[in-house]
Amino acid sequence: MLFAGKIKYASALVPVLIASAMMFTGCSGKNKTSNKKNSASKGAATVDYDVTKQVTLGDYSNLKLTITGDYSEETYLKNLISSAGYKADDTKTVVENDSIVNVDYVGKKDGTAFEGGSAEDVNIDVANNKDATSGTGYIDGFSSGLVGASVGSSVDSEVTFPSDYQASDLAGATVTFTFKINYIAKPVEESDLDDDYVAENFKNYGYKTVDDLKAAAKENAESDKKAAVNTAVIDEMEKNSKVTLPDGLLDKRVDAYKKRFKETYVTSGTLKSYLKQFNMTEKQFNEKVRENMEKSLKEELIFEAVAKKENIKFDQKGYDKYLKSMIKQSGVKDANAFYKEYGTSVSDGKAYIKKMYVGNKACQFIADKADVTVNPSTGSAS
Repeated sequence: MLFAGKIKYASALVPVLIASAMMFTGCSGKNKTSNKKNSASKGAATVDYDVTKQVTLGDYSNLKLTITGDYSEETYLKNLISSAGYKADDTKTVVENDSIVNVDYVGKKDGTAFEGGSAEDVNIDVANNKDATSGTGYIDGFSSGLVGASVGSSVDSEVTFPSDYQASDLAGATVTFTFKINYIAKPVEESDLDDDYVAENFKNYGYKTVDDLKAAAKENAESDKKAAVNTAVIDEMEKNSKVTLPDGLLDKRVDAYKKRFKETYVTSGTLKSYLKQFNMTEKQFNEKVRENMEKSLKEELIFEAVAKKENIKFDQKGYDKYLKSMIKQSGVKDANAFYKEYGTSVSDGKAYIKKMYVGNKACQFIADKADVTVNPSTGSAS
């Protein structure tokens, strides 16, 4: 493809997976990761213990919390609208240095189109030489030949690929790109919206009207604020509580995680060979798994202790709603498939998720009583 340099994403995968997958899910708010990368972390492997003997809770009667970010509906609506991308700016007819321009292009080497060198309906940020929608950078000089071109015209531009480009047949080669200038683009704004526009441009999101879009912005703002508060609750409870893990529990959870990880990701060869592609040794992997699992277990026990102290019980109606949401986020077909992702068996996974649900209720119990200050100076809606 035409992106700058070599694609270097794989080396971060395993560390990110381990760091994010094992976080306690009972109080995490909205989970935005909807794939199986998180599935290997959960397992209902447990031992018998009395949580009141393992956890000494700090005072949580009126926590004072500060969260950062802009959780206004207006900002979230603006971000949703921006996901619609760009529309034609009929007042502009010539590409300028700072234009966003919609093009079709074909790349040719020695007169022959090469694989990955053609695209249609692409929005290019000329000033920053990147895809205006995804933000991905292009090879040097890719968009510089567009300046001065008129809408409706075609323009040829010679570009030289980097000598270390990932496709060996293009590395160091000079090629010609032919761009067709479709229109000068501008970001979609709220004033551009009507129900027809929303139905056409947001159909992949399920929104059909402007009111749908505004309702989604409100829901997302409230959900993200709730998640931020819950995260702050977790942090404070970890600081203020003392936890001693039950004998053997950490070992069982680590073993369950590693077993599930191997089943999910090491489809051929050995764990050692699998980790090698991420520049990670088995020792580093084991240490990171244990470190993160210990943190996850401490969080789990803290909120289990809160639930016990406050007599917070499991309720089927609330659980059914919680489970439905979790299944939707995970992208699996049904409850049994979801439970298998979170345990060594369906019954183990079900027991674990029920426990997490009660932990979630305990966390929310504290969050609802907390004194929360929102600092909008940093952070952003997402």
